[in-house]
Amino acid sequence: MRCFVIGLVLLCVATGPLAAQGNTVMLTAAEWPPYSSAEMPGQGIFIEVARRTLARAGYKLNVNFSVWQRSLVTAMEGAHYIGTLPVYKNDERESICAFSKLVTRSPVGFVQRRGDPVTWVKSMDLVGLRIGAVSGYLNAVEFDRLAKEQVLDVSYVHTDHLNVRRAA
Repeated sequence: MRCFVIGLVLLCVATGPLAAQGNTVMLTAAEWPPYSSAEMPGQGIFIEVARRTLARAGYKLNVNFSVWQRSLVTAMEGAHYIGTLPVYKNDERESICAFSKLVTRSPVGFVQRRGDPVTWVKSMDLVGLRIGAVSGYLNAVEFDRLAKEQVLDVSYVHTDHLNVRRAA
C-alpha cells in the first residue's frame, strides 16, 4: 500500500488573486467520503474545514460535486471554479496549481475477489492481469508509468464504486 499527500485545496494559479463571484468561492469536488460528499453533513470534513476557513476571510463556499476526472478538469479550466479539493499532489499538478500544506495521508490499495487473491510486491508483478483504475487518479508512480506505456492491462472507469462492482 502506498500513501499520498493530500492537499486541502488545489487552486489554479491562472486565477490570480482569490477569484470569487461576489463573495462566493466556487470549488469542485468528487464524492470521497469522509473527506468530501454531497450526502454528508457539512459535505465532508475537508469541505467543512475549507468552508470555515473561507468564512473567516469573509467568503462563502459553493461546491459542485461530480466524478473525479470531471471535477479536476472543471477546476483546471477555471471558468467559474478556482479549484478542487481534496487532491493528491504530484509534480505535474504542482507546476500549474497551488496546494495547501499537508492535511493527511491516504493509502492507495487494490480490491480483489476474496476467492481469487493476487500476490504481488511491485507493479511489474501485475503484468498479465486485467486491472481496473479510476480515470485521473494518481497511483504509485511506477504503476501509472506502466499503465501509460500499456505494459499493464488497465481499464479505466469514472468511480471507485464501478471498479468494486466489476471485481465482484
